[in-house]
Parts: sequence; structure tokens; C-alpha cells
Amino acid sequence: MTKLFLYDNIELIIQNKVSKKGYIMPLKKLQFPAIICVALITVIVIHRFSFGASGKEPAQFTIVHLTDIHYTSAPPKTSPLTWKDHIRILGYKLHTKNLAKCPQILQHTVEYINEKIKPDLVIVTGDMVDRGNDKEGMEQAKDMLDKLNCTYYPVIGDHDLNSGLDKKKNYKDVFGKINYSFDYNEWHIIMLGIYPDDSDLTWLQNDLDKNTDKPSILCLHRMLVASRLMKKLSKRYCPEIISPQTDKIIKILNNHGRIKAVLSGHSHTNYMAKKGDIYYISTACLIEIPYQFRVIKIYNNKISTSVKTAKPLKKR
Repeated sequence: MTKLFLYDNIELIIQNKVSKKGYIMPLKKLQFPAIICVALITVIVIHRFSFGASGKEPAQFTIVHLTDIHYTSAPPKTSPLTWKDHIRILGYKLHTKNLAKCPQILQHTVEYINEKIKPDLVIVTGDMVDRGNDKEGMEQAKDMLDKLNCTYYPVIGDHDLNSGLDKKKNYKDVFGKINYSFDYNEWHIIMLGIYPDDSDLTWLQNDLDKNTDKPSILCLHRMLVASRLMKKLSKRYCPEIISPQTDKIIKILNNHGRIKAVLSGHSHTNYMAKKGDIYYISTACLIEIPYQFRVIKIYNNKISTSVKTAKPLKKR
């Protein structure tokens, strides 16, 4: 299979300082230096953020965050990609999935992660497939993810729901549990399924109550926090951007006091915000221009994150 691109670290750099007690300290003032390049009516905005973390100590562990794979077992021959797909509005971008190339994009991403990143674990925050009824596509996506050299942990997204009474059946048949948690290197990581109801929130509360001694990360498909601009733009391009029961979830997280970060997808946009002591981080869709995923490094006194952006290979 011909390679479409290489990855390069050109989009986003964030470093979050953590106090000795493990609580994330207040951020320094955000700065938004941006470089706007206009060529052939294409606009690219590159944001860089730095929050003063320093030191060269090795990371405790590394996470790769993939999201919104939108795999399909019957990819179209072409995808409607246009110059509009390169536009960014304060980080938010218009959305066109490159379904025609989704198998190649996922395959090359897995190969790159194995060869270059070599993470300790991979988190996949939903939308494994473009259509939940496409069980074959879900199985094919799993087969590719199974080629990762480390363990990966998926969570269900809204596109993974199938028709019928049990809308999560296909996902459960292929990937297994909807809600679950695990420990890694003295951290606790929670995976919360799409459209959580009161029973799911009771599970979340009980899980956190059993793990009050560990710094924790929550992973789910839809965002809990978004900018006003993102909410307005999403009404046209990505409806219902915020997770149901968001206020209840945030209250549970704040009361726990040891949640350090929340990872999500769904918006197809790279975004980060701090609310209380928690960082809310969303990662862009893997199969939309410019084809991105996130690398998160956990240290003793900080969390750092950067976004890997695909760099198309020049034709020879």
C-alpha cells in the first residue's frame, strides 16, 4: 500500500505544570502567536502554547490519543475534499472526512505509532466507524488497531451506535465493555461510554470513590467543555458537541479532586481549556485534513501534550 504521508510535530505544543502534591497549578497567561499562510486560497493557522514546565526527566509513561477514525468497510472511490477543508477559525475547522482513504490513513498511523512514538498505551475516544451498522468495518478497524505494539483502550462514540433495540450491540460484540477503568503506573484511567444515563454516572461515582488515592484521567467521546465560538459553529458542522449530563459529570469530577485531565473527540478539532483544576483536551479527527493525533507524556511534576500532523509526501 503506497504511503500517503509522514507525520510531523507542527501543530500544537502544550505543557501543564503540576505541583508536588499532584494538583495541577494555575496556568500562566495564554498566548496565541499564529502564523497565517495564504496560498491558492488555503489558510493554515498554527497555534503554539507553553505553560512553563521545565526539566529533562524521562516521562513516567506516554499515551497516544486517537479519535474519530470513522472507518468504513466500503470506502467511496473519492472524497469531497476542497480548499475549505484547510480553513481554521481560532482553531475550529470545517469538516470533511476523507472516507476514501480511511483504511490507508489508519494503517499508516498505526505503523508510525509503532515505529516512531512507541507509546505505553493508546486511548481511542470513539467513532471507530462512520456508521454503526457497519459491523464489518468495525471488525476491520479493530484488526488494524490490534497491530499496535502496545495495549489500546477504546470507548464508544455516537457513530458506533447501530440501529435496533440494543444500539450498542455491534460495538460490544467487537470491542467489548462500554464503561470500564484501569490503572497504569499509579494513575487511574476511566472510559465512559456515549450518552451516559444515571446508572452510568452512578458507576462513575463508585469507580472514583474506590480510587481516591490516584491521579486520574477521564476519557469519553463528546466534550464536556467548549468555547462559545465552537458551540456556535458546531450547530452547523457538528451538532450536539457537548456530552449529555455534562453538568452532573463535571460535578462528580470536581468533587473527586484527583481528576487531572479529560480526553475527548467528537468535535474533530484540537482544543484545550482549564476549568477548576481539570484540563479538558479534545483531539482532531484522524481522517480529516490534516490527519492528526495527540501524544501525551505523563511526568512526576507535569503533563505535556503535542499534536502530530500528517505531512503529505511529494509525488516523484
